[in-house]
Parts: sequence; C-alpha cells; structure tokens
Amino acid sequence: SQPQQWLFRITGSPENLVMAGPLVPFEITLSGGEINYTPGKERSTGVGVEFLDGSFVASHQAKGIIAEEYASVQIDGSMGQATIDWLSTILPLPPHLQMKPPVDVSGFNMSWNDAGSYDLKGRLRTAGGIDVYADFSATPQDWHFRQVEFDDGSSKATVSVRKHPNGFEIGFSGNVEKITADRLLENNQFVSGRLEGDFHTVIHTRRPIQSSFSGKLTGEGCHFLHIFSEPIDLRRFSIEGNDSRLTIAPSEVSLCSSSLVVDGTLDSSGGGLIYDLTIDADRLDEELIRVLQPVDADGATVTKNPESVSAPAPRGTVHVQATEFTYGGFNWSQVRADVGIDGSRTDVHIHQANLCGISTTGELAFSPVGLGFHITPAATDASFEDTFSCLYDRQVKSDARYDLTGEINLPTTLKDPVQAMSGQVAVSY
Repeated sequence: SQPQQWLFRITGSPENLVMAGPLVPFEITLSGGEINYTPGKERSTGVGVEFLDGSFVASHQAKGIIAEEYASVQIDGSMGQATIDWLSTILPLPPHLQMKPPVDVSGFNMSWNDAGSYDLKGRLRTAGGIDVYADFSATPQDWHFRQVEFDDGSSKATVSVRKHPNGFEIGFSGNVEKITADRLLENNQFVSGRLEGDFHTVIHTRRPIQSSFSGKLTGEGCHFLHIFSEPIDLRRFSIEGNDSRLTIAPSEVSLCSSSLVVDGTLDSSGGGLIYDLTIDADRLDEELIRVLQPVDADGATVTKNPESVSAPAPRGTVHVQATEFTYGGFNWSQVRADVGIDGSRTDVHIHQANLCGISTTGELAFSPVGLGFHITPAATDASFEDTFSCLYDRQVKSDARYDLTGEINLPTTLKDPVQAMSGQVAVSY
C-alpha cells in the first residue's frame, strides 16, 4: 500500500546481456556468473565480460546502476590491441612503451568513480612471456605508478613514477636488458643495450633548481624520443648523485648527427645551480644548438614558466672541444674554448679555432647590454687557394702563400657589429 517504501532485490545470471554506460565508449557483453542488485548498490561474481577484443571473468561492486558514482572490478582474462589502446587513454603510456599484445591479466583490481579517479593493481603477462606487477592510480590532476615490477631471468627491476603539478618523481632499482624490452613492449625503441641502477629523482618543472638525484644509473644503447625535438641516443652513460650534487662520468651521446662525450658535475646545494662540464664533440652546428631546447608533447619549444623565472640563474663553465664547428655559413676546425655563464652574461674564451687556415683566438662576451669581442687572427705560410676556397666556396688557382697578423675589436654594443668593429690586419705574401 506504500510503494515508496518497497525494496527491490534482484538476483540473476546474465546471458549475452549488452550494457552501455557513461564511463566507457563501447558496449559490454555479460554472460554467466551471478549479479545481485539492491537499491544504491550493485554486485556481481564470476561474470564473463567481453568488450572490444578483451575477454575476462570479473567480479564487481558499484554504487549506482551501471557504476554511475563508483565501481570496483576484480578481473582475470586477456586483452588485445584494441583494449590496450583504450587503456592508453587512462594510463599515461606513449605508444612506444605499450605492452606487446595479447596481454593476460590475473588477480587484477580496478576501481573508478565519476570524479575521474582510477586505481589499478594486479599482474599482467605479455605476449613475450614477461610477468609484470603494476600498481597505478590517476586523478584529473596527476597520476602515480606506485610500483611496477618484472623479472624474467634476464632483467629484474622495480620502478615507480609519479606526475604531479610541480613535476615528476621517479624511482628505479634493478636492470633492464634489450631482450626483456623486446618481449615486454609492442615496439621497443627505448633500449638496444642495457640499463642498470638504483636511484631516486625528483624533477621540478616549475623550479628546476629544486630537482634532486640520489643513487647511480648506468647504461648503454638507450634512446629518448621526446626530451628534445630530435631523438637523443645514449651510447653509454653513467651518472651518480647525492641529493643536490650530480656527477656525470664520461658519457657518449649522439644528437643531430653529432657525437659528443660529456662529463662533469652539477651542484645546487648553495641555492643556485653551479656546473662544470666538458663536452668533446666531432661537430657542433646551429642545428644542434637549436635542438638543445626541451619540447612539449606537441613538439613545441617549451617556454619558461613564470614561476621559474625568479629562481637563481645557473652559473658555471663548459669546456668545449670540437673537431668541427659550423655557424653563420663559416666552418671552423679544431676548436677549443671555455664558455663561462654567470646569470645573463656569457663569456667565451677561445683557445684554439682554425677558420680556413686562419687561427681565430680571443674572447667574446654576450650580455643584455650587447655583444663584445677581441679576436686576434693569425696565419703562417698559409695557402691562399685553400683559404679563399674555404671562405667563399669558390675555386681559385693560386700558388701564393701568406702570413697574417692582426686584431679585431668590438666594444660591447647592441648595434650592428659590422659598423662598430675596429682593428687592423696585416697580410704579407
């Protein structure tokens, strides 16, 4: 006589029951098992679930019909490429880090709510035979791989990654071999050699000076695709850190067809970043200088965050050696220089630089008030034919040889350097 007080309890076993809801963009087919419904709560055990190319046996409970507010699912089964593609809309994995399908799932727990939060925990087995334990959560503001573990006899590692509004926090312990990466990933573009270490790092994107690295990481044949606008290959590397101090052992890097050996230290213990680095390169050019700027996910050059502008400016010295240096259409060989950076001022001391047979040593200074330099060109018994052909990319026949001495000065200025330069050059044949 009072329908508003009636309570309905429904229990049944579905047979090819097709469901759709606001949380997933596809239909879900249910078969077998048992489903229980009472007002405000939904529960199931041992139900066969099929969607896209995934097939599972699942148990779940939810608040609200078809998980309008909250749901948790325990599943065992298998998923193919289409299901993995859908999961990639939840998990922050780029395509080259997706697991090789089909992926078997066992003891997997997943929960989500209408606020956009997810939790996943369980074991996976890839088509390559790699067993992985994963514990992951995500909210609209951040995501967190609390733990990822795998061990296949060749590699054994534990990884954690957290993204938050201020940057990233990464932990790693163990080793990863190429054979494991090939079996684990659908398209392994990350490791062609090996990776080994035990470290924890905090990366602050808004205030990089607060970043830290503790532990050690070594490897060879590692490839990073999205740090710069061009891929960077670490042929071999070793870094070791203690909170605010990072030491780079001689490490071979390939970027933009240039091979570099980099080593040195970075220290932020005093509240500002101080570095002392050595770079030995086969060639340096304008393209490499342009590429050495971080890019975002869309490939655009990252601009400084306003909150990071107030951080103390880095200062230190970079000792540069290059077999070849190309800039502004000119080609120098056998370059050796020290580049000192202190805030907005950069001083370059050129100890050796051969421009088409002419030594061009000296000093350059860059600052907000302009460019200034003092260069002392010199040549002894140099070939006029070789120098002319090199400078102007034109052939000329000449047996003449020459000596050259001089100096060229540019007072610090923001004006056209050509109009402000002074000096003298003496040439004798």
